[in-house]
Amino acid sequence: EGIRTYQQLARQHMSMAPHEHTAAGTVASIVSCDDTIADGGVLNVSLSVNTNEGVDVADLRVVLWGDDGLAALDSYTRTQGSSFALQPGCNVLTLVVGPLRLKRGSYAISIAVLDRANNRHLYWGDRIRTVDVGGATAGAVSYTPPLVCTSISSGNHQVPPSSLASSTCE
Repeated sequence: EGIRTYQQLARQHMSMAPHEHTAAGTVASIVSCDDTIADGGVLNVSLSVNTNEGVDVADLRVVLWGDDGLAALDSYTRTQGSSFALQPGCNVLTLVVGPLRLKRGSYAISIAVLDRANNRHLYWGDRIRTVDVGGATAGAVSYTPPLVCTSISSGNHQVPPSSLASSTCE
């Protein structure tokens, strides 16, 4: 009972409103995002990131927040030993998170794109979308499923995953 009371008190001070922030010289937006996922499925997201300067080593972080305001899933490319580069101009990132093993429910999605050289958040979208997951009715532990940037397109040029494509920039 003490843990439940603590969680309720913490939630009272937590902002659940969507918020987006970009670094100076960066424009970013969600191109597409799944809104429903079957149990064991993956979350697909496309994100457009337009930067004035290239970024040699960039990282992605995706967090899914449960109804209780706590992180149910936290995937971070840096902890998984992967990264990618961003070219100056428009880059469209295609992300895949999963397979997801979450309890059934609705989750708020937060996404960050970071410059590893200085940990600057090029883009931070906090609780910007929601996704309904058709999982089991009970679950108790947060976890870190694989997060893969399957492609990056820069303008109309496709880049392989480790220098890393999909869509075009406007």
